[in-house]
Amino acid sequence: MQLTIHHYPNVASTQTTAKDYLALGAEEGTVIIADEQTAGRGQFGRVWQSLNGNLHCSLILKPPVTLEPFYPELAMVTAEALQNALQEIIPDLPVTLKAPNDLLIDGKKLGGILIEVESGVLIMGIGLNIKEAPEGLDQLTTSLNDYIEQSLDVSDVFPVVMRCVWRQYTQWISKHGSENKA
Repeated sequence: MQLTIHHYPNVASTQTTAKDYLALGAEEGTVIIADEQTAGRGQFGRVWQSLNGNLHCSLILKPPVTLEPFYPELAMVTAEALQNALQEIIPDLPVTLKAPNDLLIDGKKLGGILIEVESGVLIMGIGLNIKEAPEGLDQLTTSLNDYIEQSLDVSDVFPVVMRCVWRQYTQWISKHGSENKA
């Protein structure tokens, strides 16, 4: 599967924009990425501060309907894919996972995942603090660049993240597809 990437300097929310693309017939593998979001959100409608220089994207996924009982697993599957991607980029990075959808370093939030179901289609939002961490939240936050000497930008991280997420997603489909046939 080839990913189709739509990049915007600014959107209200990559999740909302992905839903708009879906309404127009977007295929699985459509990715919306934005430099900034003015109304980014996380779990339970929490505000996701979307600072320029950080990763904000949403991916449209259309798994077989028979896998619907397994949809709740995808947040953790995606978190593991992000952890793998970050450790590929920075091997000694002590990224940990907080179920079901957070990435942490030293107990500080580095990123999160938001999965929404729209007419049987999954829209997977990924937020990752690369350049700087938002301040003034109800939890401690951090960014990748706080842990390395040479700073990274979205173009360094995004391709690795998408490759790892797509690989984990297709493995998840294969795993549960073969379980359903047994």
